[in-house]
Amino acid sequence: MSQFPYKRAPADYSKVARKMIDSLRTRFDFPYDECKQCVIMIVDAARVALEIDQLEPFYEVLTKITVDTEDCVDFSRFSKCLGDLSDAVLDGQQRSWSLYDDEEEILSNLTTLRSLTLKAHADVSRKALSGNEFIHIRYLILLYQMVCGYMWQFHLPLKESLLFIASKLGTQLVAYLVNSSLPPQVASDLVTLNSHDDKVPAHLKLLAAIFSTGETVPFDHYGVLNERFVDFLIRIFIDQEQTPIGIADLALAVIVAFNLHFPADYHDNVVVKCLSNHESRLLFMERLMIYFNCRDDPVGRCTDAKWSNGLSIVKLLDDIAQCSNLTELCFKGDLQLFSEIICREVTDIEPGERRTAYLKLLAHSIFQLKDTPEICKLINDTFKIFACGNEANGSEDKALVASIRNAVESSCASDK
Repeated sequence: MSQFPYKRAPADYSKVARKMIDSLRTRFDFPYDECKQCVIMIVDAARVALEIDQLEPFYEVLTKITVDTEDCVDFSRFSKCLGDLSDAVLDGQQRSWSLYDDEEEILSNLTTLRSLTLKAHADVSRKALSGNEFIHIRYLILLYQMVCGYMWQFHLPLKESLLFIASKLGTQLVAYLVNSSLPPQVASDLVTLNSHDDKVPAHLKLLAAIFSTGETVPFDHYGVLNERFVDFLIRIFIDQEQTPIGIADLALAVIVAFNLHFPADYHDNVVVKCLSNHESRLLFMERLMIYFNCRDDPVGRCTDAKWSNGLSIVKLLDDIAQCSNLTELCFKGDLQLFSEIICREVTDIEPGERRTAYLKLLAHSIFQLKDTPEICKLINDTFKIFACGNEANGSEDKALVASIRNAVESSCASDK
């Protein structure tokens, strides 16, 4: 028995644990997960160092505690902050969309919102922002429209909050953003900026996150999300020497993320149409092959990997192969590299979604590649080995392998 006196712990350990975590959140504004870990460490240290055995059941509850999404300090702060911003927007609509009278208060609430979206538990953020059929998201989008083109001090905290909402809080919220007026509004603002403008990265990150799930874009959005928009992104990507570090990566992230929602073999794909006719298409494809070779997925750097499968570049190349002609978009050396990368991937990686995607890409492009003797021989040699030692497990993979093998075997035979 401990030599120190102690009081009997309350029966509701969960309530005490949540209150301790909330106290740290309120006083120090650490992220929720850090606050929880701090409380766990302190209680564990007291339990072990002071030999307070009665802390054992409390410690067990604390390590397994989950956040109460409605009865916590962060939900209360969200409710007040979002309520004040919604009131400011409604009031601004009454005054010809003028927000100047509330500028200081709005900026304070936006700063609080940015902090909450970054530091509160994701479930709390999701609950607060999804309430009443996303009414608070709707008001945030209206606020963005109100401050568009001026009041730049509002832009950064607002866009950072929207970015976190789009990248971390689930596909339901992303779907709402995609179907809202936000994507064309952000795209319209973006194409008016110079690539060196310090506001460009926030625009690009937000668009990449919004498009990252492949959610279908409303038809009306194509009035802005058109070939001019894609051309703007392509020019940023290929002009890497003239743009700040990282901007080209973000531009590519938006291109491949935007392309995700187009169905396969869709000949009105805005991205493929713009690229196929672009004056710098060869340079674009040359640089794209670098990312393809490195298994890089720029979308994954702008959003949560839980719904980004890392195949956005593979999909773009597959769409190009089905709706355009790789041989007209690539230098001969890039076609050789393209073929070598696919052969390497299908023999190195385990069966699954990724390998199937590479097999589809090769099957769709094989008739554009097989007339080049070196490429035909490479693919033929690879799939002789692949067929013997790494037979595909799924019926879809087997069909793709058979299609590829038949195409290159006949072509190589005719070359001989």
